[in-house]
Amino acid sequence: QSVAAGNDTFGFVDATSMIAANAQGAGLEMIANMRAKNGAAIIVRKTSGITSPTGLAGHKLAITPPGTFFYNIWPLYAKAAGIDTSQVTLVPMSNFIFVSQFLAGNVDGIIGLIDGELTQIQLANVPVNVFPFADKGLDTISHGIVAKKSFVDANPKIVQAFVTATLKGWKFMLDNPNQAIGILQKRSEEHTSELQSPMY
Repeated sequence: QSVAAGNDTFGFVDATSMIAANAQGAGLEMIANMRAKNGAAIIVRKTSGITSPTGLAGHKLAITPPGTFFYNIWPLYAKAAGIDTSQVTLVPMSNFIFVSQFLAGNVDGIIGLIDGELTQIQLANVPVNVFPFADKGLDTISHGIVAKKSFVDANPKIVQAFVTATLKGWKFMLDNPNQAIGILQKRSEEHTSELQSPMY
């Protein structure tokens, strides 16, 4: 939305959200893709008794708000998996609180990423059952860099330079994960310090 409105030049979004936005006239173009597979999955506690996607009937499922990737792809997955959506209570919320709400028992399951929320839950030593969307044929292209098509057409050198620099940083992160985390933590601490400093 921010890129479509012209508030930001570049953004990092998933392909389905970009397509949905373009259907409303956003005029976005994906100029680089970082996640060739979406990695989305339904994640539930083993103790919930849910052993298949159809077992979600009668349960609460955390999902990101309308217009987001998870929300857009949910109906497609539900149809492919034979889920009666009228029997599932969707609880829209920010994915930043997915895991905490799940661990607190406020929802029975979440739609999360196998290399994201699932990893956090596993680190909390909570046994889960996982139902990947890809198992039902929904292995869509996921996140990448987007920009307004009009900007891309008018500024090819700027776009190429931004993509090249971003992919260089992305490769460094993949090749040096521990060092990348250290850099991120340091920058995060510096940013927090800046925000806490008196403003005059």
